[in-house]
Amino acid sequence: MIEIYYCIDYKFLDLTLESIDYVQRVSTNNINFSIISPDREAIYQKIGSEHVVYDVPERFKHLSVPQLRVLGPEIIPGDRLIYLDSDTVTTRCVSKLWNVDLKDHVVGGCQHACIMSGGEATAFYGFDIGYLKHYERYLNTGVLLFDCNKWRHQEITQKCLNSFQEYDEHRQKFNDEPGINAALNDQWFTLDPCWNHFPEKGYTRTGIIHYYGQSIYHKPRHSLF
Repeated sequence: MIEIYYCIDYKFLDLTLESIDYVQRVSTNNINFSIISPDREAIYQKIGSEHVVYDVPERFKHLSVPQLRVLGPEIIPGDRLIYLDSDTVTTRCVSKLWNVDLKDHVVGGCQHACIMSGGEATAFYGFDIGYLKHYERYLNTGVLLFDCNKWRHQEITQKCLNSFQEYDEHRQKFNDEPGINAALNDQWFTLDPCWNHFPEKGYTRTGIIHYYGQSIYHKPRHSLF
């Protein structure tokens, strides 16, 4: 069984349900979908038991919604998880992603299309967090494949929480990517870029198209294709 989860508040629910529908359109496997949300009750009232909805544990209530993605392996049982942002459109069966060999890494992801290194991120955001500026790559966290056992054993969630605290008074305090990149210490497995394709780039062989950097009003809808 493939396990996929999202982290959202209520205003992203419709977009998330569309993202789920795209996954199901092209899937040939059984998939469980989960949502982690501070708005659990409102979401549950709308979708019922169609998908599993997890509340945010009390000790993590201070996290922003994007930062909640680091809780997946802590909250959702299983050995492996896929995280997707709500603004993703899946175009190939995710079993091909699910079965990627992470080669002993805790997580797999794709290089950010616009911020190419930790140094660029440091300059772009206007801060220095840990050794981020020395990293040759910069992970986009919109599509992630977790080895949950390694993630838990290495206590990566706590490392991410520690990194988030380093910039909790900065204007980017709600951003998850700098902290996750810092916590992973550049030790993440590079997935084929088809699994997190930024549509403004010329790459055409896609598995998941990710419309990041746009407002919710410009995210993809079913009429897109």
